[in-house]
Amino acid sequence: MPLASLPRVAGQAPSSPRARFGTWRWVLLAAVAACTPAPYRGEAPPMLQPLPLQPDLDAEGALRPAPVVLETTPDAGAQAPIAVPLAQALRVTALAHPRIRVALEQVMQARGDHTTASLLPNPTFSGAFTLLPLPGQSFNATTRQGGPPQLDLGLGVLIDGWLFGKRDLAQRLAAFEVDVALAEYADRARVLLQETVVAFHDALLARELLQLARADRDQWQRVEQVTNQRVELGGAGRHELDRVRAELGAATRRALRAEADHGNALSRFRALLGGVPGADRAVPEGSLSALPTGEPPPLAEVLALAEQQRPDLEVARRRVRRAQAAVLFERRMAWPVLGVAGGYTRQYQRRAIGFPDVSAIGGGFDLSLPLFDRNQGNILFAESQLREAELLLQAARVELRAEVEQALRGYRTAMAVERTVRELELEPATRQRDVVEAAYRLGERSVLEVLDAQGALRNALREHWSARAELLGTLYRLDTVVGTPVLGRP
Repeated sequence: MPLASLPRVAGQAPSSPRARFGTWRWVLLAAVAACTPAPYRGEAPPMLQPLPLQPDLDAEGALRPAPVVLETTPDAGAQAPIAVPLAQALRVTALAHPRIRVALEQVMQARGDHTTASLLPNPTFSGAFTLLPLPGQSFNATTRQGGPPQLDLGLGVLIDGWLFGKRDLAQRLAAFEVDVALAEYADRARVLLQETVVAFHDALLARELLQLARADRDQWQRVEQVTNQRVELGGAGRHELDRVRAELGAATRRALRAEADHGNALSRFRALLGGVPGADRAVPEGSLSALPTGEPPPLAEVLALAEQQRPDLEVARRRVRRAQAAVLFERRMAWPVLGVAGGYTRQYQRRAIGFPDVSAIGGGFDLSLPLFDRNQGNILFAESQLREAELLLQAARVELRAEVEQALRGYRTAMAVERTVRELELEPATRQRDVVEAAYRLGERSVLEVLDAQGALRNALREHWSARAELLGTLYRLDTVVGTPVLGRP
């Protein structure tokens, strides 16, 4: 019975070579995909602010832009300033600033290296057609026996990675690289977030000093009006009016410079927001009036906390572990390189020597002999790197104590300075200015006394706001030095 006349099961399509090849192709691709490991996520380091350790990637594996936009109120105009509190500013910096995203890209690169170290080695395929006759001198079985020509096909693979543990050590070393990159990422973010805190409070201080300069200018305008009236009534000389106007000019100059300083402080603050939409109109929302309360913990307690929470110390510790793994890896790389191979040979004998063509198989191995190069140089280099990493960790711990002591001393000093300025300078200067101005309106004080009272109050106010900004700055510096908040936020 011909094949075409055989009965066909209902719903069953005939199997073709193309269909069978397509099936095996998908099976092979699935097997290859199963041999590709997932990227190593890494051990998360301590962080001062929440950071995107597992970033959002697009279809090509690239980082998607952070979905951060500084929102405005619905009725605000397109050019209206956007008030940004400190918590939101830190979040925007952590998610969107290019320097933090560069550090995150380096984490992704370390994960890529780990994926490479985890992949199975590629097999090697070889093919050769040998023992062919010279052109015009073909072999035959009677007068020119030769060859016989043969086709050799081989497949080989390196197995020393499994046999000697090289592959496992390479994966461990790459995993430590990811952990180090994550800790470096957290430390860079810590430094950049501290810059954001400093810029935030600098902008607040510049705003207060601008308001102070404008109020001082307005005050001198009022003094000028009073002095002008006294000159018209004959109660003061012309020289007093000239002196007041000179001080008004100086106050106007100070207000213009304060306005420029405020604009510069806003520019620095906005630059740290990473260029997100609306950053060019951002202004810090906060006040220097709310101050922290309470004394910081003892030095020993703060040092222990910093030892656990500082990302740069974690970087140093992870570099030591990475260097230890590198020494083991380089020592293992001194072991031989071993590869095994299997092959198929087809000999075309019939024409060359008169025997039937025949097929055969074979196998073998390649083994390097580490007689001279036993990886001595790389082992010495890795051991030196280990000693260097241990010394850097010791140096970081020694320097940590000095940083914590300075931060604690700076915070306590700032608290004492703020209290001294407020109680012993600002309050007496304010009362003295009010008394002198009231007496000057009645003609009981001279313009020189008014000038002295105004200057004393102006200096006291500048010291007052500077002391408050310094106190807040030292508080957040203490947090940065320790790696975690030490005191409650005001």
